[in-house]
Amino acid sequence: MDQGIIASLLQHPLASALVIVDRTGRPLAANPAAREHGLPATVAAYAPMLEDLRLMAADGGIVACTLPGGPRGHYDGHLRAVHDGAGNLLAFTLSIPEPVPVDGGGRWELALDSAGHSLWDWDIPSDRVVRTPALGDETATEMLSRVHSEDIAQVRAALDEHLRGRSEQYSAQFRFRQADGQWRWVLDRGRVVARTADGQPLRMVGTHTDIEQQKQLESLLQEQQLHLSEAQRIASMGSWSFDPNSGHFWWSPELRSLLALEQGAVPGQRRWLKQLHPRSRGALRAAWRRLWRDGRAANLELELTRGHEPSQHLRLWMQPLLDMDGQPKRLLGQVQNITEQHQTDALIRWRTELLNRVSALGRIGGCEIEVQTRHMQWTEECYRIHGLRKEPITLDQALALYTEDSRDAFEAALVRIANGGLPEQLDLCFYRQSGLRVWVQVLIELDRRDGLPPRFVVLFRDITREREANERIELLAHYDLLTGLPNRVLLGEQTAEAIEEARDRGTSLAMLFIDLDGFKTIND
Repeated sequence: MDQGIIASLLQHPLASALVIVDRTGRPLAANPAAREHGLPATVAAYAPMLEDLRLMAADGGIVACTLPGGPRGHYDGHLRAVHDGAGNLLAFTLSIPEPVPVDGGGRWELALDSAGHSLWDWDIPSDRVVRTPALGDETATEMLSRVHSEDIAQVRAALDEHLRGRSEQYSAQFRFRQADGQWRWVLDRGRVVARTADGQPLRMVGTHTDIEQQKQLESLLQEQQLHLSEAQRIASMGSWSFDPNSGHFWWSPELRSLLALEQGAVPGQRRWLKQLHPRSRGALRAAWRRLWRDGRAANLELELTRGHEPSQHLRLWMQPLLDMDGQPKRLLGQVQNITEQHQTDALIRWRTELLNRVSALGRIGGCEIEVQTRHMQWTEECYRIHGLRKEPITLDQALALYTEDSRDAFEAALVRIANGGLPEQLDLCFYRQSGLRVWVQVLIELDRRDGLPPRFVVLFRDITREREANERIELLAHYDLLTGLPNRVLLGEQTAEAIEEARDRGTSLAMLFIDLDGFKTIND
């Protein structure tokens, strides 16, 4: 750091102690008031414990902090960052004003407490621990008794490791019983600041940080990760990411398992592309270029070929994470194995096509009508029978084509079947928009399948030709082709019916014969 800048900072206008420290917390310079109280040495000893406060100050603003010493046993002051004109961090200034008593603790105590931090100072020979905010004196043995039984072993091991000089800093996370009896996760860090000539520890200082919320978030994250892994396993999905700076791909274990890769194996880009069908390879390259050019998410289907093995169909999602300039800085993605879905869709398409062919050959159309909403869906053959274009149509619009008698008969059948009646078969008549009369035989039944709303399943069979043929046979059997008058067969049938009706009613029956002379000659 420039000496002129240091000299300028030391010209502090107030009667305060001022220490200038570098980014690591090492003292660079101090004014007379700071040197008088030995603050440079204290700051150097506490540098690791003040790391979090330096990080907070580097983000801007003034951060309250504390150091041991002074009339009350501690100094409370403020730490701030010093930047150059370009905004680059140069150093930190620690300013400590003259001690001013404050009831209920200093401002630094309130700041540390609200942030979940506290400082502790352990006099090892006497086993006394002083904590701030002031919580009363307590022995280290008493504090360790409040550590959870499942954590005490690793806490003692870490503490012993540092006291013996085998680690530069003590650090441990554990559950700590509070005064109200509740357990909370804490992060405990410290360092021995004084030793005897033979290396025995005399004094140790450190920080005590509440990390309960962080642990809860970690637990929630782990739970969500388990749910995600299980969901991906069920859905045959895997995750991947790509770092454009390093050119490194990361594939999740689920994705490696999905593609039958060995643990830790990630094929190179060229090897991966060679396994794709040429059509999929071109589509992937085009989508990849668009993504880096436009910075937009993309998804596509790929076909993975492996020699003589059946092809594997995959759905690929790609989502870029953008930097401040709107450029992709990382790529996240998902891959789903849709081979079974692809095969199922192909089978459904084939069966649908086969059903349409059979329906067209048999002139049979079908539709579904939801009981509650009367929403209707038709097959292609049903549209063809009614002479309509394939577009959405309501039940009322369809029934408007039918004659009044046929419409009433159909509605009545729906009511009877919905009320528990048996399936019914009807012969109905309607007129196409061209005016052509069409007869259909309709079979109606109610379907109550689990998981689906109740619906009517209706089959339509075009019987126009059969109906016209029957009418033609009826005409030939009972009417004279030349005159169109009833013939002897119809006379006999009607006479038998009249005699049967008169017998049932107990009435008389009369028959009138009219003889036309010479009619045979006219008829011939």
